[in-house]
Amino acid sequence: MTHNAARSGRLDLLWSTPSRIAIAVFVAALLIASLFGALQLTGTHSPEITTDKFDYDPNELVTMTGEDFIGGQDLDIIVTAPDGSVYTGAGTATPGFDSVTADGAGSFTYLYQLADYGEGIFTVEVFDSAETGHTTVLASTDFDPGSVTSITFQYKDFGFDAVEVDVTLIDDPTKAHLTCVTACTGSSGGDGD
Repeated sequence: MTHNAARSGRLDLLWSTPSRIAIAVFVAALLIASLFGALQLTGTHSPEITTDKFDYDPNELVTMTGEDFIGGQDLDIIVTAPDGSVYTGAGTATPGFDSVTADGAGSFTYLYQLADYGEGIFTVEVFDSAETGHTTVLASTDFDPGSVTSITFQYKDFGFDAVEVDVTLIDDPTKAHLTCVTACTGSSGGDGD
């Protein structure tokens, strides 16, 4: 009986009111810590990607900045051209996308070299690299590389001093509108298309 009494005394001590309170506080602290940890990993980040400007000239370098991603997170950056094509940022019309790793603060800088990918709005989407199906967009933005809608040069720029001619491209880049700045003579004629 002495053995059972000692054992019973230990159990009574374990389940005494102060012990129960200490255990309850410990369990509550664990639950709160695990909940906070889960929120830290999934709910407190609001990732964003921005470009250094919206309008770009064709063949310009686009600087993209990502912020508030998870530190050390591997990310895929997918840039989609207006025609639906996806090219890497090398400016070589190589199909595909690029990957970056966020720094410890959850930030990154990504450079995208434009090429002649067509006119219109480009869409940028950032995905977690571990999600190979790319279905959950973490952040997105867009930009416009624009197009050359007009260019003016003078005929004398090409070494002909006799006649100055301004050439301006109009909405249809397959046609040019020619305007004589000074009196046109000989075969250069007047205005023409």
